[in-house]
Amino acid sequence: MNAAQELLSEDKMERTQFDKNLQTIQTFLKRWQNCTARLWEYSVSHRGLSLRLEKEGSQENLHIGACDLSHIFAPWAWPNACIEISHHIDSCEYTDEPYYLIQDTKANVKIYVGTVNVAENCKPIYTATQIFNR
Repeated sequence: MNAAQELLSEDKMERTQFDKNLQTIQTFLKRWQNCTARLWEYSVSHRGLSLRLEKEGSQENLHIGACDLSHIFAPWAWPNACIEISHHIDSCEYTDEPYYLIQDTKANVKIYVGTVNVAENCKPIYTATQIFNR
């Protein structure tokens, strides 16, 4: 195998890893549509954030953790969240590196990050209440 083939093979393996991670994330997100989203944590030193998704009257939650934050367009919280996450290998106006885009088109939310993960039922566990008037 020559050097070019090795680079293509490494790129394909890396792309496969991103695809598997994204597929896992999408599985979680399908269960968490039309809920309340909140900017839960933000870290300047790690350029990271955590979004918390909650369903009114439920103690369950989903956290979306992200690092290498390059740009964020989002309110602190919004109702009826329909979050989508996509991976992009090309650069954009906000980053020169491959990135994930966390977005909710109905709420005009766009968050550009380098890494992303999800976890369900993170502490603190409590019964979510309505934070928006209907």
